[in-house]
Amino acid sequence: MKKHFIAAVYAEGAHGGIITLKDDGFYFTAHKIMTVPARYAKVMFPYEEIENFSFNPIAHMGGVYPAVTIVLKNGKQHDFLISNPKRFFKYMNIMCCL
Repeated sequence: MKKHFIAAVYAEGAHGGIITLKDDGFYFTAHKIMTVPARYAKVMFPYEEIENFSFNPIAHMGGVYPAVTIVLKNGKQHDFLISNPKRFFKYMNIMCCL
C-alpha cells in the first residue's frame, strides 16, 4: 500500500513537501530541497523506529496549526503540518500495526 499526503515539515520554519506511507516506512520529501535544512530534504523512518505519533498545536507566522508530532524510539521528535490529518492517522495506524 502507498498513500500520499500534502505536508510541511516544521523545522527552522515550515517547508512544504509530501509524505508517503509505504510498506517499509514513513517518507517525507521536500518540494524545494535547496531551501530546506539538509537533514529534512528527504526523511525516512521505518515503522519499527517510531515510538508514537500525536496531534500537537504549533504556532507559526501568527497562527496556530494542528501538527502531527512523530517521536522516534531514539528520542528524536519531528513535527509535520499535514493536510487531512484524520486520513493520515487512519493510514498511519494501519501501517504501523501490520
